[in-house]
Amino acid sequence: MLILQVLVLLMLVLMIFVEALPVIAIGNLIQNNLTEETIIDELENDSEILLDSTEEEAEVYVLGEETSLRTETEKHFRLSNGLYAVAAYEEAVHYLDENGSWQDIDNNLCTSSESGDGFDGVENKNNNVKVKFAKKSNANYLYRVKDGDYSIFVGAYKKGDVSPNKVDVVVSNNSTTEIKAQSSKIKLDEAAELNNQMSKVTYFDLWNNIDLEYVLQGTTIKENIIVNEKADSYSYTFTLKLKNLVPVYNDD
Repeated sequence: MLILQVLVLLMLVLMIFVEALPVIAIGNLIQNNLTEETIIDELENDSEILLDSTEEEAEVYVLGEETSLRTETEKHFRLSNGLYAVAAYEEAVHYLDENGSWQDIDNNLCTSSESGDGFDGVENKNNNVKVKFAKKSNANYLYRVKDGDYSIFVGAYKKGDVSPNKVDVVVSNNSTTEIKAQSSKIKLDEAAELNNQMSKVTYFDLWNNIDLEYVLQGTTIKENIIVNEKADSYSYTFTLKLKNLVPVYNDD
């Protein structure tokens, strides 16, 4: 019976970790240059700590982030019990600055002063991948993606034979108020929560009864064509301009 209880407890702990988003692992990390294999070994060696009743009863909180251990998709946090927690994300949460250091991505959109693109727009604040969206749909292009010397410009052309309407962009930033600094004992899920990582723009009624939405998260852009009413045709044409890139036509 005791063995069965221990197995059930282990399964519950495993389920909690599998369901957690972002994925968070805890280990007794000592050196900053630990390899992934070392982290796994430490997690296995310290697994009994997670089952210690006295440890579970004690309130564990975050002391701070160990920024030297950052990767593009990971944050590492120092805990009050001497362990480290690793939060892993599906999208990029950091970018490399000019000094080679990982910095937090800020995809909040603000008015862009970049005049070489040929259209007025809003651009994400801090990211190595710079994305600019046009303020008006009748600009030369709807958006531009720039990574170093490489750029992609995309414009809305036609739905069938119908040209797009002239509409203004609607910006939705996903920034949240910082509350971490106001608490002396920050919980792990609060510390791992991301601010300013995602933003969205929508061109409502770009074509009659059709909205065009772009979601910027990390270094990726997702395009949503939202059809609000049944139509005779669902064919949409976009223009493409490339800088220092060569398009390749694939079979699919």
